[in-house]
Amino acid sequence: MSQGQSGVTRGATLVEWRAAISKPRAPATPRNDNKDKTFQEERRFLSASDDPNAKESLYRKRTKMRSPLWPTSGQPSSMVTNPNSNLLAKQATHEALIRAENVARAYQLGKAMIHAVNDVSLEIRAGEFVALLGSSGSGKSTLLNLLAGLDRPTSGSIQVSGRNLAALDALELARYRRDTVGMVFQSFNLLPRMTLQENVELPLRLAEVDRSERQARVQQALEHVHLGGRREHRPSELSGGEQQRGALARALVNRPSILFADEPTGNLDSANGEQILLLLKEIQASMGMTVVMVTHERPLAERFANRIVMLSDGRLVG
Repeated sequence: MSQGQSGVTRGATLVEWRAAISKPRAPATPRNDNKDKTFQEERRFLSASDDPNAKESLYRKRTKMRSPLWPTSGQPSSMVTNPNSNLLAKQATHEALIRAENVARAYQLGKAMIHAVNDVSLEIRAGEFVALLGSSGSGKSTLLNLLAGLDRPTSGSIQVSGRNLAALDALELARYRRDTVGMVFQSFNLLPRMTLQENVELPLRLAEVDRSERQARVQQALEHVHLGGRREHRPSELSGGEQQRGALARALVNRPSILFADEPTGNLDSANGEQILLLLKEIQASMGMTVVMVTHERPLAERFANRIVMLSDGRLVG
């Protein structure tokens, strides 16, 4: 083959190669390994089991994955309120969603051992709004991080829906945080170069949710926190209260069953702080979501939470 012929052949191959890689890729679909097998096993369990509590727990688990509170792509984009949410909340309060037993977390600081959480045992029922109350250094944020899977206990066990978080490997723990938990912090943690819509969409991209579904879910979450008209604004163009509501929308967009909030009103004035807590209460009531909030403000905890858990020096008190 001559050099000219060879050059033509190479050029034709390059054109074909460029044409091939320029073809649009099909949108990625979420992985659902062994889903059919799991559904079959659970169907057999439901037909054979005589335990109503076990059936109710499994029913809640399955309906969460296709909850009517979150419209499908064929439904309107506005958030749907569950007409049976109050009934579900009453039923849910009889079962423990989170169970911590003799949990401790110690840190080595120089030659000293700091016991941030010391022998804490606690149960949180599904659908509850629980406030972890205590002064600075009481261990409440450390306990929240342990329950959320952001840290591991030095000793003891934390059971969430029957799974021991201490026994999960790094990948399983990451999936727990992605699929089960929503987090809101005192700092808003919105990426400054992204619009509000892009910030809220980010967890869906990391979870490989189909592109055709992401926009509708982002819009639903933003409308739920009353920011539907601000989705194209960047964080610097939003007030402090709007930024925290945007962070709350980001926590909700993956449809978690538990929402953890670490001092969510700490960087806000009293009016905006109250609006955030009203939203948390609305989310708990309308969606049947379990809310665990850290705060040092007792009046707010007494007003909005169903139950207050006091901590001091890493231990439960009262």
